Amino acid sequence: MIKDIEAITALQGRNVGLIIGAIQTGVALTGSGTTWNIPTALLPVFPRSCVSLTPTPNDIDIYEDGILSTETVVSIDNETGEVVMSGSLSGTVTAGFVEAFEPYLAQNVKVDVKQDSKTYGILRSDMKHTSYGAKEITISEENLLGDLDPLIKLCFEDYDGVEDVGADVEVYQMVSEPRIIYAYVPMERGSTVVGRMYFPQVRAVMKSMVDVKEGDNAGFTIDVTVDKDPLLVRPKVVV
Repeated sequence: MIKDIEAITALQGRNVGLIIGAIQTGVALTGSGTTWNIPTALLPVFPRSCVSLTPTPNDIDIYEDGILSTETVVSIDNETGEVVMSGSLSGTVTAGFVEAFEPYLAQNVKVDVKQDSKTYGILRSDMKHTSYGAKEITISEENLLGDLDPLIKLCFEDYDGVEDVGADVEVYQMVSEPRIIYAYVPMERGSTVVGRMYFPQVRAVMKSMVDVKEGDNAGFTIDVTVDKDPLLVRPKVVV
């Protein structure tokens, strides 16, 4: 199919970003019977399967008293956090899912791809050939530093040292190894979704935690290394 390229406009910075998915476990749900609610502070839910534009029942695990429920998830409302089950639940109800959040204040995002290659010749031929090996994919994002929440979500955890922590503060320590997380690059024009570039398993590393010069805005930079092949997902066009 040949498209009318004159009618296609390039995506701009306002159309593209980076969404991170943080793995959440043991999240206490409120509710009763077949209707339960995810805490609003942990919304929206990230499509963990990375093959849809909105979360599906397969993107959340529900537990009763620490045991995976035999009841299935019927639906998830990603705006209210309401989860409807196929049957009534009892005891302590918890959930495991991936929380979506956007590192802020983003200034740029770049996805780099490198692939091992080797060029070789063969006898009786004057043409060179290239063989290809493993890929290395890295996402880089520079952000302005507005508060500490993005740093904590990405690369810090609760302090577990021996010092007494005052009741008026929260203390976090940097993780010893990068967390396994999820990510996607949204591509949108207003309310119209062009598509998403999903990264099902990634690790975020702080390239710089604070970067500032006199008279300038403070910022930080993250590098995200990709462990699995990315997926492109877009709305199906009905002809």
